[in-house]
Amino acid sequence: MQRKLTTQGPKERSSYTITLPIEWVKKYGLEKSRQVDLSITGSALVIKPEGIEKTKATVDAKILRHSLTRVLQILYKKGVDEIKIINADTKQTSEVYDVISNRCIGYEIIEHKKEYLIIKDIAKEASENFETLLRRCFLLIIEMSREQDKELIKKYDQNLNKLHAYCLRLLIKQGHKDYELVTLYSKLCSLLENIGDDINYMLLFNKTPNKKIQEYLEKCYDLYYSFTPQKFDEVQKLIGAQRYAKTEYFNDLITRKINTMLGMIYGIRG
Repeated sequence: MQRKLTTQGPKERSSYTITLPIEWVKKYGLEKSRQVDLSITGSALVIKPEGIEKTKATVDAKILRHSLTRVLQILYKKGVDEIKIINADTKQTSEVYDVISNRCIGYEIIEHKKEYLIIKDIAKEASENFETLLRRCFLLIIEMSREQDKELIKKYDQNLNKLHAYCLRLLIKQGHKDYELVTLYSKLCSLLENIGDDINYMLLFNKTPNKKIQEYLEKCYDLYYSFTPQKFDEVQKLIGAQRYAKTEYFNDLITRKINTMLGMIYGIRG
C-alpha cells in the first residue's frame, strides 16, 4: 500500500502528511478528535490507535486434552494478553499453574473459579528489555557449557526456556529498532534455546559438552558484542573446520548449530 506525501505550512518550515486507510480508521473507531501513537522502528514508521484493546483468547481444555499447556505457550509467544481457560479438570489446572510459573514471564492467574481460569499479562513490556534478555540467554548457554552439576544445568535450562519465550513475545508485541532483522533475532533466540535443550538432554547419557563447545560459545558471544569482519573470519575458520569432525554425537550436533548461529550473528552485526 502506497501513499503520497503532502506538504503543509510555509516552504521553509513545511511538514508532511499522509492519509490513513479508511478501512483501518473505521476498524478502530477513529475520528478527528482521537489520537494515535507513533513510533519509529528502524526505517519503519508504526502508527497504532491509542489505548488499543488487549488481545484475548478463550481455550477449551476439554478439546485440548493432550495439548493445553503447549497451546498456552504458543499464545504467550504470539503476544496474547489475556487467556480464559474453560472445562479444565484438576490435572490440567495443575499443569497450567506449572507452565505459567516456569515458562511465561509476566503471566499470572488472576481469577480461578470452578468453571474457568483467567490468565493475564501483568508485566509492563519494554522493547529496550530485549537486548538485556538476549545477553542473559547468551550467558546462560555459556554457563551451561561450563557446568558439571546436573541439577544446576536443569535449572539453567528452565530459566533459558522462560527467557526465550519472553524474547519472542517482545519481538512480536514490540518489534525491534532494527525492524528488518526481527526474523533473524527470533531465530537466534530459538537456536540458543535449542542448544540449551541439547546440553540438558546430554545429561540422560551422563555426558556434558567438551571444552571446544565452551570455547566456541564464548567466541560467538564476544563476536556478537564486539563484531569485526576479521574476527568473524577467524571464528568461522575455527568452527567451520570442526563442523563435520566425527568426535561425539552431541558435541558434533552442537558444533553444527553454533556454526549456524555464526551466520545469524553476521546477518545481524555484519
